[in-house]
Amino acid sequence: MKANYIIFHPESQRQHVHVNGDVVLNNELINGWDGDIWVDKMFDCNEDPFVFNDPWIYSYCHASQLRRCLKHNGSINTGSYLIFVNGTAVNKNKLAIDTVFCVGSILEWKRNKEKGPVLPLKYQLLLNDKESELWKRHLKFPFCGYHASVTHTYEAEMWSSSKKVYSFLPINSDGDRVTLDFSDLNKEIADKILSNIKGKKPVLLTDDEVEEILSIIKAATTRKVVRIISCDVKGISNKGKNCNC
Repeated sequence: MKANYIIFHPESQRQHVHVNGDVVLNNELINGWDGDIWVDKMFDCNEDPFVFNDPWIYSYCHASQLRRCLKHNGSINTGSYLIFVNGTAVNKNKLAIDTVFCVGSILEWKRNKEKGPVLPLKYQLLLNDKESELWKRHLKFPFCGYHASVTHTYEAEMWSSSKKVYSFLPINSDGDRVTLDFSDLNKEIADKILSNIKGKKPVLLTDDEVEEILSIIKAATTRKVVRIISCDVKGISNKGKNCNC
């Protein structure tokens, strides 16, 4: 069994930005879409999940609370869904969805008793490329005293014409984030979310539960942003605030 989660993100750490990218519209890929998305504050310490990369990548925020042990009845695995939502709107019984992240692969961080965390093998070349956006905006932070207990990095399943499941940012007909009321969900799922609001713990979902939520999200989504080509950073007040390392 796969473990799936709703993960609450503090709205104070989110940023509304204008991008150019690719979207899926009526099951067809449309290149060169211009519109707005909601992401972790850019250039302001770690961006997690980091969607300005291919594949999208997630390592830190609440990740230590997700099931990795195979002894559990279900664990994070390829095909698991992680649904990132506005942690403030949930207090008003609403799910405002930033990112639907389908896990494509899982990379393990090793530990060195003397040096601490060791990058997954795939990314170790970045130790010699510390000007890369992936290093500066996501992977460097365990080496700066932040998230030093990281154990895994999750890569997103990205869109391709041959895939039925993939990650996306759901945008509604008004160009806004897709937002669901708890009343849109069955009572059992709504009650499960409510029981986790205090402390904003990730909400564990079964495959059936996450498929029900995904079907509602998809019905409210007019455009699925599947790739970001460029971003308008003009006017971003925290540009250049990136934590030093």
